[in-house]
Amino acid sequence: MIARSLFILQFIFLSAKITFAQVEFSFGPEVGVSTEFLSRAGRIYTSSQYSSDKTYFTRPLAGVGTEFTIKKHLRFGTGIQYELIGYHEQITNSGQDNSGTWNREENFEEHFTKLCMPVTAGFVFQVNQLRFHLFAGYRLNYFVNGNYHHDYTLNSSNDSLDDYFSENTDPFSKSNVLPMTHFHSQLCGGLSVAWKNFEFTAMCNRGRPLYFSKYVYIMCMPGEPSMQNDNYTFTVRYNFTRLKEKAKEVVDCPHY
Repeated sequence: MIARSLFILQFIFLSAKITFAQVEFSFGPEVGVSTEFLSRAGRIYTSSQYSSDKTYFTRPLAGVGTEFTIKKHLRFGTGIQYELIGYHEQITNSGQDNSGTWNREENFEEHFTKLCMPVTAGFVFQVNQLRFHLFAGYRLNYFVNGNYHHDYTLNSSNDSLDDYFSENTDPFSKSNVLPMTHFHSQLCGGLSVAWKNFEFTAMCNRGRPLYFSKYVYIMCMPGEPSMQNDNYTFTVRYNFTRLKEKAKEVVDCPHY
């Protein structure tokens, strides 16, 4: 039985016809922007006594990417990206009660720095001098650091009721009841267009909400009311090299 198995293995390896399809390898640095503007553009709620204005930042992105194209149409890609995300929200309202008239203003602001590693697979097709790439995949996020700011101001016609509060919180601090974890992930998909050595990419990224809790009774969920781990990225990459291994065949048949 062992001898037969060894013979079968020997036959498979010696008689196999191994074909290496044409493979193109490209890599290079990329720069761009990261934004949530398209999905959460400046939510504004107003009434006669209440106003809420939430603005998502558009921040720079930089990284390096690499891709392997097999048989001209199948492409696998990965890389690493340095990304900044954040938002600012301002809430104002006013009213009147037995103590007099009052105006209240609250500001919330959140910033995160993260490293992202997308891993994608997709289909490539060419139209004239342009190469189009439709892709989807998984994007691992490592949140390096972050800050959550909250301030509150109350101005009243009764000066004794005036109040001000300001606080900065590190979402990852172990002193939080529930600290935020550093690793998160997103599903991603998009389209890139290559012209000569330049490649322009638009990518949509969707992840689960980020959250932490500093106190037992206060939960900050960056998204609603703070921020989701969703965003769009727009980048341009310059591919320095394109190395091709042309198709070749190795045929070796046993002779007995």
